[in-house]
Order: sequence, then C-alpha cells, then structure tokens
Amino acid sequence: MKKSKAAKIIERIALENKVSIAEVRADMQEAISIAYENRDESSESFWGRFRGIPTPDEFLVVASKEVLDKLNFEKKI
Repeated sequence: MKKSKAAKIIERIALENKVSIAEVRADMQEAISIAYENRDESSESFWGRFRGIPTPDEFLVVASKEVLDKLNFEKKI
C-alpha cells in the first residue's frame, strides 16, 4: 500500500525529532483540536472545509493545498 503525502510528512517529522509517529499524530491532533475549538469567523472559510475536527492527514492535505494555491496566485500577479 502506497503512503499518502501526509503520512510521509508525519513520518519525516517523527524521524527529525526522534519521536514516534504516534506521538507526532497525537501532538498534531491536540493542536488541531485546540485551533478548531477556538476558531473565529475570519477562519471559517478554512475550517468549513471539514466535517468537524480534521485528522492530521486531512489537515495537512487541505493546509498544503491552500499554501500552494496562494503561492501560485502570487506568481500570476
């Protein structure tokens, strides 16, 4: 089974920080949950893309796409 890009990112973070993948996922989930619970109207366009609190994988996919879209937009200006 092929690993997703998000799984590869999480694995790399774990290796670079000498911690387990499970620890990285748990820490990411905690941070995502806190951010989600404290969201405001200005960030609703981002959080509205999810059905509830996203997993680390879901978050990485959407966040990375948003960053890449913004970078590509700025190149076109």
